[in-house]
Amino acid sequence: MELLSLKLHITKGPREGETLEYPPGSTVRIGRVVRGNNLPIKDAGISSKHLSIESRPAPAGPGNAWALTDLGSSNGTFVNESTRLAPDAPYVLRDGDHVKIGEYTAFLVRIEGCGGGGRDAESRLRRNPRRRANEKN
Repeated sequence: MELLSLKLHITKGPREGETLEYPPGSTVRIGRVVRGNNLPIKDAGISSKHLSIESRPAPAGPGNAWALTDLGSSNGTFVNESTRLAPDAPYVLRDGDHVKIGEYTAFLVRIEGCGGGGRDAESRLRRNPRRRANEKN
């Protein structure tokens, strides 16, 4: 059973250049404010609770898939330039999808296999690789 991790590469907007990683089983909530969101983005066109991305069981077989849901945002969520998502209708993300929200913000979706879990998969998902080196000493 291959579990898939999620990477969001922010390509435009106030947090441009950041890459955020989420392990299987995570839920990402994006909005303009900190309260109720684990990825706040200060962009005037983003709603206070704009969208969520969650890990779900894969529709066909073992493993997981990542689904994006627009939470009824005022300005909408766009995937791959032209597709505006309907509110509250999950969209299964694919590796390489481009998502645009708000006035300026866009990010690239990367979905990567991390094996069946275990210590190796966990170490690859760490944000600070130096912390891992310090644990060995």
